[in-house]
Amino acid sequence: MERCRAVDGEYAFGTVAPFAVDAAHRELASPDDVIDTAFLVEAEKQREFEEAVETVGRKLAGRLRFRLFGPQPPYDFVPRM
Repeated sequence: MERCRAVDGEYAFGTVAPFAVDAAHRELASPDDVIDTAFLVEAEKQREFEEAVETVGRKLAGRLRFRLFGPQPPYDFVPRM
């Protein structure tokens, strides 16, 4: 299970990350979670990013459930003090 989680997470991240300026990984909230990442996406790349998420969703349908929230304020990318 751990191996499948790692492979699926790497695929998901690798597919959508090229359309983002930056990514901030968050701690997984549940043992069933595969990836919890905030992506910083330029407005001009938003459509391409969302299409990449859809591609991942189609490929992993039945195995994983995806949730896409946004746009949201970029709190994950503000330096911590």
